[in-house]
Amino acid sequence: AKDLPAARLALQPVSEALVGLLDAAPALRGDLVAYRCPMVQGFPKWVQRDGPMHNPYMGTAMLQCGSSTDFSGGLHVHAEGEG
Repeated sequence: AKDLPAARLALQPVSEALVGLLDAAPALRGDLVAYRCPMVQGFPKWVQRDGPMHNPYMGTAMLQCGSSTDFSGGLHVHAEGEG
């Protein structure tokens, strides 16, 4: 990305795919937690290790904006052999 706002925007499709994968395969979650920021336009979730929340979308001014959530709503991931 050419700048920080563009990098934050580029994180959304990666987060959406990761949330979908972890929704489809809960065994992969380990110590990962899904979070959601109500102020983000587009896909508002991200995944991070359990611990203090650090919102990657809003910058340091709103690092703690968000709450833990479920892994639903990501891109649907087909398991091997699934149609």
